[in-house]
Amino acid sequence: MLFCSPSGCLLALPLTAAESPPSAAKPVQNSGWVLVTPRHAKETVLLDSHGKEAHVWPANCEAAGSARLHPDGSILRLGRMPLPAPFDKSGLRGGRLQIIGWNGKVEWDFLDAVSDHFAFGDAVRLPNGNVLTAVLEYKSRQECEALGRAGDAVTDAGLYFPGLMEFKPHGKGSGLPVWKWSLADHVFQGRHPSLPHYVYPGENAGRMDVGVKSHLKGPVWLQPLEIDYHPQEDLVLMVMGGTGEVWVIDHSTTQAEAATSEGGKRGRGGDLLVRWRGRRQRRAWSRSQWCCLRSGHQLREVLWG
Repeated sequence: MLFCSPSGCLLALPLTAAESPPSAAKPVQNSGWVLVTPRHAKETVLLDSHGKEAHVWPANCEAAGSARLHPDGSILRLGRMPLPAPFDKSGLRGGRLQIIGWNGKVEWDFLDAVSDHFAFGDAVRLPNGNVLTAVLEYKSRQECEALGRAGDAVTDAGLYFPGLMEFKPHGKGSGLPVWKWSLADHVFQGRHPSLPHYVYPGENAGRMDVGVKSHLKGPVWLQPLEIDYHPQEDLVLMVMGGTGEVWVIDHSTTQAEAATSEGGKRGRGGDLLVRWRGRRQRRAWSRSQWCCLRSGHQLREVLWG
């Protein structure tokens, strides 16, 4: 699994990758190869261990987030497109998912920006060929207050909630939604006993306080920066901007279960299995939280460093 940012990401590629697609040889770690996605550029560039350009994937839109290199030499990239209301005045980038082959041919070009969400931050290709992308989901002021957000901590522009959506590519320009997870389904609040998920005092470990960062009145609130997927455990990892946390989410749920606290392999639905805030919290985790990481080498390596 590889982590990429708008400025680029480290790759584990063989030194022969400049001469042929990466699948031509077994990947090796710490080879020094770098995949770069400049923020205002349309190209994605592969640099060798000496910083020389080894390969370029052209595109028809600017980059808006991550790029991932696949074993067949294709890349999955997040591109920029004009965002519809209510996201059009946010200043954020995203909404376009593209798969571009080693030969530069666009294999899939999907516009995922509608009135209630848009693709943002990062996306990964799953073993079944589907694409899992982080999204920002719009909630109106009324919806935020119904969830327990204080009225003076949200404006008429509402808030953007982080989430996940999985699409099955269909043809060259469309995607069929097959799974969804939304933070809005997994929040708690300590202000209104008459509203759902009232928890006071203390914190529900599997949910996020909807009142957190109350000084950020929106609409930009919490932003998913990176995601990763562990295929053996069917877990998703999200790096969350705004909180400095890393979240682990069960992907084995059905779409209906993902909106609840029941179901999936771990019986907790779409609740956050782990909320990692730093090394100091390791001792505070329950045994079940720690075990779900111990069984996933990549997640453990990312979290512990």
